[in-house]
Amino acid sequence: MISLDPRLSAVAGMVRPGARTADIGTDHGYLIAYLAGEGVIPSGFACDINPRPLEKARGILRGQGLLGRVQLLLTDGLTGLPRDAVDDIVIAGMGGDTIIHILSQAGWKDPDKRFLLQPMTRAPQLRQYLCREGYEILEERAAEAGGFVYTVLRAAYTGKAWEPDGLFCAFGAMPRSAGAEALSYLVRQRAAAAARLEGLQKASAPDAGRIAREKELLRRMDTVIAEREEAP
Repeated sequence: MISLDPRLSAVAGMVRPGARTADIGTDHGYLIAYLAGEGVIPSGFACDINPRPLEKARGILRGQGLLGRVQLLLTDGLTGLPRDAVDDIVIAGMGGDTIIHILSQAGWKDPDKRFLLQPMTRAPQLRQYLCREGYEILEERAAEAGGFVYTVLRAAYTGKAWEPDGLFCAFGAMPRSAGAEALSYLVRQRAAAAARLEGLQKASAPDAGRIAREKELLRRMDTVIAEREEAP
């Protein structure tokens, strides 16, 4: 039996049952092995840019008797992945900039596909990219692991590009997500914004306009958090 940590469990919980799934940057292959072993997906791909993680994934999959259902693929991002052979694409455990690079390089804009993205850093920049490129963030879930709170985004391409404001870049769809982890995520994002404001105020040449914008962002964050705390 494969056991996932809370971060990967959150990702697994957002994969559509029956979806052919590609795990980009599979590392040890735990996620794709879990999905296939539990019958969530009929087949999948374990993809990585380096051969060593794929060999580790091969051992896990072989031990679970899943090599016939999960194909190992040495590839850079989505390059070389059969586009018509996958429905859900997981890109987890990477920085937001790396995820943006992978999506930009591939140019996969198929409305039927779902992208499950779990950035370790720079989530606001990833949200901004998705909105600007015509992806809709359908859902976000928070997961706490190792003392950090992460977000998992489920996105689909709609072609409706728009410019998100600072509040959406910081919070995304997380205010709609239930659970203590989601509230913790919002509170921590607010703390990061407060620290950023403090740094701006202490600068040798303070930018009055940017300081004003950050103060307004904090005010709006406080409103969202207060409403979230009061929700049943």
